[in-house]
Amino acid sequence: LFPHEDMTADIKGNLARTHDKDPCQPAMRVGRPRELGWAATFLASPYARFVSGHTLVVDGANWQRRGLVNPPVVTVRQQMGKGAFELP
Repeated sequence: LFPHEDMTADIKGNLARTHDKDPCQPAMRVGRPRELGWAATFLASPYARFVSGHTLVVDGANWQRRGLVNPPVVTVRQQMGKGAFELP
């Protein structure tokens, strides 16, 4: 799920409930529209000129979920007693 201005009312309602599930998502949050843009920019760049026939999954590792109900994610940093990395 990537929040954006053109979301329908039902998607907006689902988005309001996603924050309760963030700890159960592998990325621990919903996607940002710019993250889709970064993937598209890479594919349109010279760095991807040799890429062909591949599915680029941009979903915050959500495909790794084993089912609809997952336990909260405990990051390696949390297991080591350290705080989360700060994103710019």
